[in-house]
Amino acid sequence: MTKVKICCITNVDNARFAISCGVDYLGFIFAPSPRKIIKETAARIMKETPDFNNYVGVFLNAKKKHVEEICSYARLRIVQFHGEETPAFCNYFIKRGLDVIKVFHVKDKDSFSKIEQYNKIGMIFFDTYSEDANGGTGKIFNWSLINKIDILKNKKVFVSGGLDSKNVCELIELVHPYAVDASSKLESKVGIKDNNKVKDFIDIVHGVKMND
Repeated sequence: MTKVKICCITNVDNARFAISCGVDYLGFIFAPSPRKIIKETAARIMKETPDFNNYVGVFLNAKKKHVEEICSYARLRIVQFHGEETPAFCNYFIKRGLDVIKVFHVKDKDSFSKIEQYNKIGMIFFDTYSEDANGGTGKIFNWSLINKIDILKNKKVFVSGGLDSKNVCELIELVHPYAVDASSKLESKVGIKDNNKVKDFIDIVHGVKMND
């Protein structure tokens, strides 16, 4: 069964509702964004949902010290790097016991050229390339490109970019990803999730049966 990650969580109510619907991962944005939150808010949300462990801290070209400070304060064990972080930078956190998700922004087949350098990372995340933003574009990319990358056979692949209840089934049937990630398409306004859209998305993804 494909797993679901809902990103850009900013409040306890949205987190608690998504968890009640069976979400697999929830993301906090610690990078420049209208949906950015502070470490104190993340820690409070996690304290209010103590039985859920798969919170993900999302960073963009941050300093090691900054990532460590937030992860230590909020007790995060999963980090997602959305920028130009090097393999050495990512491996630094793997050695310290964190699970690392590395994001690649897909424009064309050349967008996959550096993946082999990140051989120690088990989770690879694909989002839509944009000249103006490093995520949250709400646009899809050519999903079929993923199936042509042999190295991904041994990776947990996350896919994002404009996903909602209307198009996610097509993606799952084409790519068979480990997980799908959604955010802006599930909002009622910036930073606030529409619970009905969240429930529909999770139910649909978890209900898709993939054929090998």
